[in-house]
Amino acid sequence: INAEYGDESGTFIFDKQKGEIRDSWLDTLDMAKIKEIEVPDFNKESTPDPLDSVSSTDMLKEIVAILKPEESVKRALQRLGGSQLSASQRLKLKKKGQAIPGRSEDDKKAMDRLTVLSDYLLHKGRDTILQDTREMLNFEVTQASADIF
Repeated sequence: INAEYGDESGTFIFDKQKGEIRDSWLDTLDMAKIKEIEVPDFNKESTPDPLDSVSSTDMLKEIVAILKPEESVKRALQRLGGSQLSASQRLKLKKKGQAIPGRSEDDKKAMDRLTVLSDYLLHKGRDTILQDTREMLNFEVTQASADIF
């Protein structure tokens, strides 16, 4: 029995046999056990985000406090997150047996906080947060506080 053939133009055609196609792996599954598994409902209301209670102006104030003059959020993340040494410099220190300097605890905390705040604002629709400089954010904070009074 030939289960496959080519037509006049040479196109390959698979000839399906009459009947049901079986999958031996699928046949080994116990469907009764699968139906017993409880699937979590991801549409339920989850725990509220603690940043929802913080105003965006307060978040921007925190970001401004972390940034240096004329520094963008992206550049601050690079400054706080990365090593000040290039890969070749780190390799030279490693070959000499010297310790590679790490980041301070304050830098780690600032990096974590800046990451959380910028990520939250980014997900809330603030698309330019990574490119905004300290001066731009500071201007926005002063405008927002002037609008309150």
